[in-house]
Amino acid sequence: MEKKWQGRGLPLSDRQAKNFERGKERNLQYITGVSDQGYPFAPSPNFRSAERGKGDILGVVLHSTEGWDSGVRTLVDPNRGASAHYGIERDGSIIQMVNEKDIAWHGGSRANNWTIGIEIAGFAKRPEGFSNAGKIQVGSSFEEDIGFSDAQIQSAAKLIADISKRYDFPIDKQHIFGHAHTGSCQGSPVAQPSDPNLDETAGGATCHYDPGDFEYDEFVSLVKRYRYGSPAIKIGIVGAILIGGYFLVRSK
Repeated sequence: MEKKWQGRGLPLSDRQAKNFERGKERNLQYITGVSDQGYPFAPSPNFRSAERGKGDILGVVLHSTEGWDSGVRTLVDPNRGASAHYGIERDGSIIQMVNEKDIAWHGGSRANNWTIGIEIAGFAKRPEGFSNAGKIQVGSSFEEDIGFSDAQIQSAAKLIADISKRYDFPIDKQHIFGHAHTGSCQGSPVAQPSDPNLDETAGGATCHYDPGDFEYDEFVSLVKRYRYGSPAIKIGIVGAILIGGYFLVRSK
């Protein structure tokens, strides 16, 4: 079965592609410079100032915007009271809105205090247990799942690999999870560091299910490859060293 989140599903229609292009263009007008992490910066006023560092940032929360862009114009609006650290457009380009050391308002629970929030432009596929499971909701209508593009997934994996390296937290589903797993939905327990609510299908005070039916296992493997490199390549290098050492020993 094809995994649409990797961009291997049905191609976008001309209308959908144009909607994503226009969404990105709208977001670009909010960029004022470059962030501390080196990304185009569209500063949001919606955050709590902090001095977080290694030992304070212990995970990443993935979101889908439920729209045609990475949500910048919404998340920089002071009247919305929401934000995320990063937004990823359909073409994989990244815009930062809140510095990593500060606390963005993205998870709808105290998980905000120890996580980085990443918004991915697009729509979550509704998980099992929801009406119209397997479909995406656009406005008041339901459409077939268009998934996230391969460019978005690769970009998100590279970004998270860098974040995990900066703050030295493990790369697994206990540290890379979705808005659906943050807790606080209808009284569900609040996610704790290294202990998100992975069995839940909705999270946050307003019960979001994003990023939907997401391939976490495969995505985590991709993040590991970007942080540590290909295991096959590493084995080949080690093997070559060992073989070289063997011949060196024999030649003495």
